[in-house]
Amino acid sequence: MHELFTQVLNYKDLSKAGDLFTVSDDAIVNDLSEVINIIGEITSLPDYVNNDNDQSVVEICITRVTTAIRETGSMERHAEALVTLLESCLNHNLKPSQKEEDPPHAKISSDIISCMFLNYSKKEVMKRVLPVAVKFLHKGNKVLSRNMASYLSLAAIDNSPLLSNHIQLIIDSIISGNYPLCRVLPQIYEVTRDPIHDHAMALVSLLPLCELTEQLALLQLCSLIADEKPSLLEASLPQLCEYLCTSQTVMATLQVFNNLAQLQPQLLSDYVLKIKKSAECNPNTLCIAAQVLSAVGQINKSKAQEALNFIMDNLPKVDRASQSLLVREATYLCSCFPILFTDQILEGVLQISRNTNSHVNQMSGPVTIVTVGGNQSPTNSNITRTTQTDSSGRNYGDSANCLNRIVITPKPRLIADSRSTGRLQSSNAHRSMTRLNAASGSRVGSVGGLHKSMTKLSSNQVCIPNTSNRIKPSTTKISSGGVTVTTPLETGSILTTNFNYSINSKDSLANSISQTSTGRVQNSVSRPLSTAGSSPLNQSLTSQGPIQSSGPSLNVDPVVINTGLYSTVTPRRSHNTSVTIINTCVSQRISVFEPYPMRDTMQHFCEKHLDKIKAYMEKVSVRIPSPAKCTIEESRAKKSAKLHFACEGRGEHCLYNRALFTVHTRHPRIWIHLMFLSLQAKSSSALSSRHHSVSTLKYCWDILKCETRTFLTLVTSAFPCAKDQDAVLNELRNSGYFDVFEYCNVNTGGWGCFLCNHPERAVGFLQDSQPVIEGQLKEKKGRWRLFRRWRTRYFTLSGAHLSYKGSKNDKEGTPIDIHQIRSVKVSRGARNIPKAFEIFTGEESLILKPKGGKNAEEWVQCLSVVVAHSHSKDTTNSRNSSLIRTTI
Repeated sequence: MHELFTQVLNYKDLSKAGDLFTVSDDAIVNDLSEVINIIGEITSLPDYVNNDNDQSVVEICITRVTTAIRETGSMERHAEALVTLLESCLNHNLKPSQKEEDPPHAKISSDIISCMFLNYSKKEVMKRVLPVAVKFLHKGNKVLSRNMASYLSLAAIDNSPLLSNHIQLIIDSIISGNYPLCRVLPQIYEVTRDPIHDHAMALVSLLPLCELTEQLALLQLCSLIADEKPSLLEASLPQLCEYLCTSQTVMATLQVFNNLAQLQPQLLSDYVLKIKKSAECNPNTLCIAAQVLSAVGQINKSKAQEALNFIMDNLPKVDRASQSLLVREATYLCSCFPILFTDQILEGVLQISRNTNSHVNQMSGPVTIVTVGGNQSPTNSNITRTTQTDSSGRNYGDSANCLNRIVITPKPRLIADSRSTGRLQSSNAHRSMTRLNAASGSRVGSVGGLHKSMTKLSSNQVCIPNTSNRIKPSTTKISSGGVTVTTPLETGSILTTNFNYSINSKDSLANSISQTSTGRVQNSVSRPLSTAGSSPLNQSLTSQGPIQSSGPSLNVDPVVINTGLYSTVTPRRSHNTSVTIINTCVSQRISVFEPYPMRDTMQHFCEKHLDKIKAYMEKVSVRIPSPAKCTIEESRAKKSAKLHFACEGRGEHCLYNRALFTVHTRHPRIWIHLMFLSLQAKSSSALSSRHHSVSTLKYCWDILKCETRTFLTLVTSAFPCAKDQDAVLNELRNSGYFDVFEYCNVNTGGWGCFLCNHPERAVGFLQDSQPVIEGQLKEKKGRWRLFRRWRTRYFTLSGAHLSYKGSKNDKEGTPIDIHQIRSVKVSRGARNIPKAFEIFTGEESLILKPKGGKNAEEWVQCLSVVVAHSHSKDTTNSRNSSLIRTTI
């Protein structure tokens, strides 16, 4: 054994105990089991409970041992010795004293258990420690029992068979008040069912006493019981129905009822009204409520009719994805009771189908006619119009203007080879037709900047001109990412002036159509056009002007696909005289024939749920502030998100007038989702993915890559729940945000700093000599503070410094300049009430806590405000000093 351990343990030398932390882990790792055995001998001595020196030595040695085990990963080697020491603690009193102080053996047990359960994924360690650890649930120490609940929840992830051997001890502990232990029951139930079945009714009766996470765990357990032995829950159904009224538990409760209804639907026949009412209050549960009612409808015709009426009433209210599920349930009911299938039911389903088709047609866009040639004068710039066509493409508009038009119609079905850049069909030589493949409801992807669904030429969707006119086909080439078309022009107009119609797609918005009188349209891209190959055909394309044909057909008609950076040349089949290229470099589908980009999925989601988003953010914004911006910090190891909060008050003495409050977050998913919802709540219309702020958030999310889900999946998912909100609230609380900011709807109408919300108190904080707060505080400072005693001093905080003295009438000691304080770290209790706070300066740190635990929150807030004001002044002075004026 290491000589330092020998001296400390054999002679109980507390003065040398602190030096154990200067010894490297590798130097003592082989001696740890022997050290643990000697510690066990010391703790078994009769006078150990009353010997403060021995207790301090043992606590330091155990801390050093567990640290070395954790750092060297040697838990398997020393698990036996640790469990032996842990088991010996069971023979001693573990109940807290009247002063709520833990006895020494309880402290030892807590340290060993926390160290061993860090290795919950190691089965051999858990196999050794679990039989001993569960015995601490019934030793009369509530804090130790609640901590054991957290440790056993971790152990249940991979070791539920080991825990199942101790299920009775666990259930007894839960019934006696250790409710957090409920979280392990669903995992144990998969292994051992009978002991839980025996206490099913008692466990359900604990629901009102549990917190939300524990309630959800019990409801999950009830769902498993309902799937296995539903009759056990019959007596508890009235109590379970109470949780249909709470939005956080309604989904889990309905899942219990759904499993019940599949096996014994008659148990729920008396609770149909409550299920319907809960679905009306929580629209997101309509589908599972319909499944429950449909299963109950099997009982008789009247129940089936009631369920069918509920489904048909709510069918128009749900989204299209949920409509198919409701229709399936309605079909199931009608198959059970064919007499229920009436004309009214059929009409309701058909109406939904028509509405869906109407929505698809709106998504696909209108029918657009683009006039390309003809007898129009060059000054006529309005060459786009909309008309109606039938399924064969015949135009019911003015037949006199039928000549020289390109008719564009929505495509009602997917093309089998839609990945090709274009498909041409053999047709008449003088027929020129461009047809957009705009399949309804399908997402059009892009490869290399081109949409997969590109072009199709058809011979039955064109207005055939009068054959008496002499027509010469002419091809107009537009190489600026637009459209290349072949149009029949009158011979006379070719001989006089050749007008090329250029469809400008700059900035991905094809909203301008211009006429040029030159024979060639220059490429608007600043880079020279590059081609995929070096064939003579490619070279001819880049060197010649517009391609013209003297005959009715061309043997080879090349297609130039320009993506903004690259272009390729693809030979076409013979007898094709027109080509259409739709080119865009953005991910959204934008038609060059439409003045507006098509709305994306995000915009549809926001438009549909705009009211819900605003109502949600109206409640959340009072509890959680919205960051002004989010930045990403990259290091070698990982990427992290940093949030920046602004003061919305901007008063005369604002603490953050020239700076932002910064918080490093471990929950970027929740924050980015909340920032998006805040953006949408402040906007009067639905946001799209092209919005600048949304693009910035998406960029941050894509850089982080903290989860596999896409940004679109994130922002269209369920709003952050209460658990997520609590997580970010704790993050803000730990960062000290709420010490200097508060929500004030009167002055700022939002989140403002302390001095903006309380300008009347600014004078006290701004004057360097006037005390802001004063009183007695307990103090520790220097190295090895763990082993030092608290000293009571009288502290005075002003705008310039923090001073202290032995008592109110003593002489002041050396004050701490406020400008030297870098940060304040707060230690909080179970209810987030500050217990102590640590002040960090450039050279040392100081731990303070109020005497008697009073006024801690006030001290922390005043200190945080004074430090923030000092930093604000430093920022202002540094900026002013950086502005150097030069006189000439």
